[in-house]
Amino acid sequence: MNLQQQGASHEAGPEVRLPLQIGTTSLWSLGRTALVLVPAIALLPFSLFLEDGLFGGLAAGALLIFYGGMHARFAIRERSSDVLLSKRGLRIEGGRFHGLWAHWENVERARCHLDETTEKRPTLWGIFTFLVSKARKSPLRDVPVMRLRLVPRHGEALVVAQAERPIEMESMRALLESIQTGPWGEADKAQLDRRAHDNRARQAQLGIHVLACPECGAPAAPAEQPFVKCRYCGAAVAVPPEMAGRIAASRRVAVGRTASSDLVKKLLKQPGAHETNSRIMLLAVPMLLAWPLAIVALLARWGTDTLTSVDLAALPIAPFLVVAGLFAVLRASLVDRQALRLLTLDFGAQPPLRKGDPHTCRRCGAPLEERPGEVLVVCAYCSCDNVLGLDLGREVAPTEHQARSLEEAFRGRASEARLWGVLKVTGFALLVVALAGYVLGAGASMAIDDPIEDGASEKAAAPAPQVTRPVAPQPTAQRPAAPQPKPSVKTARPHR
Repeated sequence: MNLQQQGASHEAGPEVRLPLQIGTTSLWSLGRTALVLVPAIALLPFSLFLEDGLFGGLAAGALLIFYGGMHARFAIRERSSDVLLSKRGLRIEGGRFHGLWAHWENVERARCHLDETTEKRPTLWGIFTFLVSKARKSPLRDVPVMRLRLVPRHGEALVVAQAERPIEMESMRALLESIQTGPWGEADKAQLDRRAHDNRARQAQLGIHVLACPECGAPAAPAEQPFVKCRYCGAAVAVPPEMAGRIAASRRVAVGRTASSDLVKKLLKQPGAHETNSRIMLLAVPMLLAWPLAIVALLARWGTDTLTSVDLAALPIAPFLVVAGLFAVLRASLVDRQALRLLTLDFGAQPPLRKGDPHTCRRCGAPLEERPGEVLVVCAYCSCDNVLGLDLGREVAPTEHQARSLEEAFRGRASEARLWGVLKVTGFALLVVALAGYVLGAGASMAIDDPIEDGASEKAAAPAPQVTRPVAPQPTAQRPAAPQPKPSVKTARPHR
């Protein structure tokens, strides 16, 4: 039977939640789509009016449309999802396989695998170099991709998750390891004996002597009292004073670690993938509408002859501010999902060997003292922090690489939370600035010193000033001079 065709789980029992896809890959794809898709569509008709850059405009528009559409598909396909593991099977919440249920009997656990490869995809840098080089360089670049495939006993392998971000790749590796080696299904006596033997070998390696019953030899969970009762034979087991002192010290330390304990409870009770996807979809609407609103505002101002230089500067920048601001707000909300992955993978105590037994330490395998209402327990033997109910059956890491305290492991989470907290505040500020830009672009006409269309229309409507040009004097036609009368010359007559 194909995994997609299996029915929903009925009584799966206690489940361990692990982020399958944190959501960072989907969020980055959403941001890329919101930034480039609408401008690329608008660029195509505009490029027809370009004479020298016609090829560049058409090529840029076509490549960016393909790029934006590709990431729109990734944003939907790779959205947040969780996997819940139990003794009976595997269940997925959120994402495109929301509700998928697979019984362990129908899964070839040993054949489930990861496909790590690279894909040729257009990137923004590749598109830029393609246009600058005038098509002499390819716009495609190698992008690392990881896919998790579940293999059913009957049917084809199913890709249940795909990741491109390193954080999500790490989560998928841990999940595969847990699926292949975890204590899922009903454990038989041989498996329990092997696990008990591994715990004893680990304790011998660390030089730890676990409190044991003098009658039956079963390990006993220590407590802050002189004697504890054996769970199997009921005999009294004496607790050494130094061990009782360590337990008392760990309790005093636990009182001062309320912040860590509260953080653990917060991470365990945080909303799952379905709620995360709903929040992202809610804020994705204004991200995708940022460019259309800016273009409509510009066209409205231009059509009413009220376009100003402030509009030309503010409205094209506003979409970038909206997308960047909402991206920071959404990315800050994913920090706790990363921390849940860290908590689940690295600090889960080992489950009880048998029903009624206590949890055992994730590092040394010794029994843990369980207190009602507490999920964070410190091992009395190796002082390691353990979170109850989060075991994934993974092999314990080498002791020199094993994190011992939550404070040490959460330093990275704290720094990242501070970083995205600052960016979240910055994102809200960018949203305010962008809103102001939209108001300037879509509001009523304002008196501005350097209008563009307003000034042009006023100048066209004003009457042209009368300019008096100096008129060159026209040459006067010379009249022919009146003929002068010839002087009469009297000739003197000679005297006779």
